[in-house]
Amino acid sequence: MTAWIVRGGDPTDEEEALENGVLALGYGLKHDLSELRTMEDISLLLRQTRPDVEDGSISSWAGQIWNFKENIQVGDLVVMPRKGRDTVSIGEMSGEYYFLPDASHLFHARSVSWINREVPRNSLAPDLQNSMNSSGTVRRPGRPDSETLLRDAAETSRGSGTRRGGGGSLWDEFVRRAQGYVTSGRLESEEIDYKLVIGQKLAEAREAALSGADGWGSLVKSGMAGNLIHPIE
Repeated sequence: MTAWIVRGGDPTDEEEALENGVLALGYGLKHDLSELRTMEDISLLLRQTRPDVEDGSISSWAGQIWNFKENIQVGDLVVMPRKGRDTVSIGEMSGEYYFLPDASHLFHARSVSWINREVPRNSLAPDLQNSMNSSGTVRRPGRPDSETLLRDAAETSRGSGTRRGGGGSLWDEFVRRAQGYVTSGRLESEEIDYKLVIGQKLAEAREAALSGADGWGSLVKSGMAGNLIHPIE
């Protein structure tokens, strides 16, 4: 896994990104990019749609859109620098690209499970802080160990609070996590199948306890080896 910096737009867009568990881009492209297979396809579409933009900018935009659509992997760390604030928001990309045809300007989205919405910039190493100030909507931080350092910063500053504070709630966090699993297609394999096994084991433990059979306690212990809900620290 690796880390990416993805800017969220203006402050209103950033708040919507945090509340809805998404990151989204615009670039004036109100087109579904799902069927575009190469970065050159995106460049051609940009040239057709934005003839007012110079070739150098078109190439840069196409590369950033391609990174957002294809190169950021589910599970990669994403960092959203906050405009006008001394914080960044850190999360994991939890879903593939999808198109938002009814959006006002940010049409290209991916789901994010936010880990920490308010990480102080001054808790980051100086070169990582500089990376947050660099231009570009989608880019890599400047050092190879950035993913580890950013995860550490997110966990260390968790007490300043994003899972229970910052206007959020445990229910909001559950919805954001659930949305990420649903859109990624991993819900059944990662969050349903093993729970059905747990339920079966606990049903067996219940029958054993009601019948007075020996060993029902070990059946309960075996059944509770996994979590029934996604843990929220």
